[in-house]
Amino acid sequence: MKNKGIIILSIILSIVGLTVFGFANKKVRKISINNKTEKDSTTINKELPSFIIDYRTGMETQIPAAKPELSYMVVRGRTGPNSLVSTGRAITEDKLKNAQTISDVIENYPSNWIVDYNSVTVVTKVNGKTIETIGPDDKLTNEQKNIFKTASNLLLVVQYQKENNKHEIQNRQMNVSLLVTPDIEAEYIGGYELMISDLKQNSLTIINDKNFNYLPQPSISFVINESGVVENVKLEATSRDATIDALLIKTVQEMPNWKPAKNKDGLNIKQEFMLNVGQNGC
Repeated sequence: MKNKGIIILSIILSIVGLTVFGFANKKVRKISINNKTEKDSTTINKELPSFIIDYRTGMETQIPAAKPELSYMVVRGRTGPNSLVSTGRAITEDKLKNAQTISDVIENYPSNWIVDYNSVTVVTKVNGKTIETIGPDDKLTNEQKNIFKTASNLLLVVQYQKENNKHEIQNRQMNVSLLVTPDIEAEYIGGYELMISDLKQNSLTIINDKNFNYLPQPSISFVINESGVVENVKLEATSRDATIDALLIKTVQEMPNWKPAKNKDGLNIKQEFMLNVGQNGC
């Protein structure tokens, strides 16, 4: 009888102990955040996404806003009211002026598998006005040759017919953008990498003080003249932040002299460029 009493007492004490442990364990897991109970050990406060909660202390720790890594790129040509394309295959003025067929201006032109032509369209822009001429095949018309002699950028649209592996004739289209460049292009003294480094050094610190996450990519066009001097600096695409726009214009204007571009006769000529600033991966 005595042993039976001891066993019952042991069972009661075990039940009480487990109950107390359960309440104690449940209490430890409660974390009070803004008068609400969260069960996750680490919780992001949805109302304050810039804070994180440390489950060990229940303290809020602010997460600093990440600064975007900005990329600077300088490309030949320009985008603006007088430009049809912003990038494309480089072609010299001399080669363009002397072209007689499409294959003279398109490198590795696949004429061997073209069965026939539907049309060849040459498009450019002059003083903001789009000019378009259409020819029947790969031989350039006189109108197209005249465009080639004056254009700084071109779009070629070749509509042709090709035979597939089932011997069926299919209509295809080839679009090729061309940017007219000097025989010897203008060059930043010290090279491209030094130029980008200098541009960043003279503007990046101030730009990084801004929140660039929600700003569009700004673009600045400029010309390197016959003496290698930067001129005709223009804002082509705004960042929607006047301070950043003004700073980039000033940074480009204050670039040191370049080696000027040269034509086939060795004479110095002008060349247009564009500075684009944006976030990496965009």
